[in-house]
Amino acid sequence: AKTNAKGAAVGALASERDILIARARVHLRDEAKQLQLSQKLIDDAQVFDAQYNGDGPAVVRFRQYAGGTEVFYRSLNVLLSRSGKPIAVSGYFATDYKPAALSSAGFTLGGAQAISKAWGNLGGVLNAGSLSLLKTKGAWQQFSTPVLAGNYHFEREPRVKKVYYPRPGALEPAWVVEIFARNNQRGGLIAYSMVVSAMDGSILNRKNLK
Repeated sequence: AKTNAKGAAVGALASERDILIARARVHLRDEAKQLQLSQKLIDDAQVFDAQYNGDGPAVVRFRQYAGGTEVFYRSLNVLLSRSGKPIAVSGYFATDYKPAALSSAGFTLGGAQAISKAWGNLGGVLNAGSLSLLKTKGAWQQFSTPVLAGNYHFEREPRVKKVYYPRPGALEPAWVVEIFARNNQRGGLIAYSMVVSAMDGSILNRKNLK
């Protein structure tokens, strides 16, 4: 932040956390051009953490959302002094896409199909029709645990959530899939988080949760 930046006057708010968030948003708006952010990007961003680090400064963490859906792995963090003065910003948002194009980029594949594709990427075979939606909690959809062919069984119910995956010039509809499965004979656990394209079922990202 600029050395002469001052803490924003945000008025009376309900809590210390609300004050931190308001000041962080003001700073993002002040630096919008430098950060290549539109006002809508800032307004639509959702806070997932805002607190002081002990006796040190505060950090307000934002996740990017587009059309109400999270943008995968795109976040901004605003560091504030104890007096509310902005110190620094880290991270970045996806900005090189056309918001109007999101409405036409639908989720062709459903959550059950995404789980089937993810399990297939791990070498298994799973019919999407054998999966049924059990419940929805927040952005996550939790599915049943069908009997698997082969040497594994689901350790816990697989779950999915909608995201947009940043591509050059576009945001691709996708599903984050979490799978935990255990080997029937050896007891070994496999645990993965994958991003599966909701357009063609391709694997866009894979992370070993172990």
